[in-house]
Amino acid sequence: PPRRKTWRVARKAVFLCLCDYYNTLNGQWSNVKYMDNFLLELRSVEMLISLGELQQALKRLIKLSQAYPENHQVVSMMGELYLNLGSPQKAIRPLQWATKQYLKEKGFEGKTTKSDEELKFVQELKKKSQEKNENLLWNLWVNHFLLGCAYSKCQKFKTALRHLNLADTINPNNGEILRNIGWVEVMNGRLINGRALLMRAATLEPENAHALNDLGAS
Repeated sequence: PPRRKTWRVARKAVFLCLCDYYNTLNGQWSNVKYMDNFLLELRSVEMLISLGELQQALKRLIKLSQAYPENHQVVSMMGELYLNLGSPQKAIRPLQWATKQYLKEKGFEGKTTKSDEELKFVQELKKKSQEKNENLLWNLWVNHFLLGCAYSKCQKFKTALRHLNLADTINPNNGEILRNIGWVEVMNGRLINGRALLMRAATLEPENAHALNDLGAS
């Protein structure tokens, strides 16, 4: 069955990261007007999304990305909206760019197309995150999750699995990530493994009926 619109948690995570980032931006008074305008625009986007006005929200985000071209979180939200609007192919490019920019910001110098290089870097960053008691990887797992969903919708299951596995490494035991991995495994013909993952997703999040629906459809 087609993937469903289940991005609320991801969208909230990105939005909270944006608010936190711009509330602490350099700590300088000169940035107050900049932050106010930016957050005001973000809140208007959130309001449009909550009202189901996705096309209008996307137009606002495109303008926002032009005003703040280095902001990978805004571009990530654009990719998410393309997914929700049923355009996974259009979602891939902004999500790829947002992922590369985020990794570059964190000091990654390898190639994002090489999973082993990125995985090693992510594991090191995750360790630092735990030591500092900070969540440094919210944006990254969200981007990989959304990329995995986009590639899955485009029936590029091998690439989808790579991104979903990276999301699972960063944020393990997430029912929605496991559900999507399970479905990709089913679509790849690995029914036993896929169904096991779908069952695990349903166990982790009993209130999420999507995993059971996917299990039945498999």
